[in-house]
Amino acid sequence: MNKGFTIIEIIISITIIAILAAIGITTFFSLKRNSDLNNATQEIANVLRLAQNKTIAYESSGRYGVYFDTTTSPQSYTLFKGGNYASREVLEDKVYFLPDTVEFQGIDFQGSNEIVFDRLTGYVDNWGSVSLAFKDDPGGSNDSFGGSNDVFVSGLGVVGFSQPVVADDAERVKDSRHVHIDYQRIIDTETEYIVLTSEESPVLQIAISQYLAGGQFDWEGTVDIGGQDQELSIHTHWLNDPSEYTQFCVHRDMRFNTAPIEMSVSGDGTGNFIEYSADGAATTSSSVYVFTPSGIEWQ
Repeated sequence: MNKGFTIIEIIISITIIAILAAIGITTFFSLKRNSDLNNATQEIANVLRLAQNKTIAYESSGRYGVYFDTTTSPQSYTLFKGGNYASREVLEDKVYFLPDTVEFQGIDFQGSNEIVFDRLTGYVDNWGSVSLAFKDDPGGSNDSFGGSNDVFVSGLGVVGFSQPVVADDAERVKDSRHVHIDYQRIIDTETEYIVLTSEESPVLQIAISQYLAGGQFDWEGTVDIGGQDQELSIHTHWLNDPSEYTQFCVHRDMRFNTAPIEMSVSGDGTGNFIEYSADGAATTSSSVYVFTPSGIEWQ
């Protein structure tokens, strides 16, 4: 005689199927969530590298950066063209959104939400990191991605997923390749020049008005000193700011520079805002408008 399933057997079978289905659904959503975090982390690194590559290639004659925005929903970040996000060319923006399950846990680029790459070197002024996390589990980590949800950018512009290693200073070759100078004087941007001299001989005058973009001065080029090409980059982080006046940023890598050089503003008769010896060392400014030695920051 054929024997059918009992009610208890049917209930047990349904329960087992339900449990397996629940496990499967939970596993699926867990894998998807990890995938969202993995992909978002990788995409941010790729966009940062893209901004750097575009800058070094001088694509459309501009610098590029990335701005991270926590105010949108979902949160987003923007690849932009310009010396900073506020003065960017808006039509060049490319906006990327985080998955709904992911948010920024921390953005630390020296107190800024943006990072811009320098033309000649691909370096950055405000190195740091951006961290991602699950919205419903901000303390959680993604073990399948090396246990890290961070993207780091070093001062040399290296983009990676681990904290950059700081070299032993005693073994490092020092060349003052990246210097900030705080300059407390209003500059007439219509008429004044950046003047380059070498051992009191004129080298080049750079009209400030011809290299203004978004309210900032941005120049880079190669100059001939004694038959040797010198690669230089000079720009401002802020220019004629009512509270902070001007901050110059100068890049002079001694791997590509061998001659002494001095830099001044044509309307400043008190001295140079920065001076370099042939071996790459930068001396304290002779201008009275570089008001303290701390106006020079070594990177």
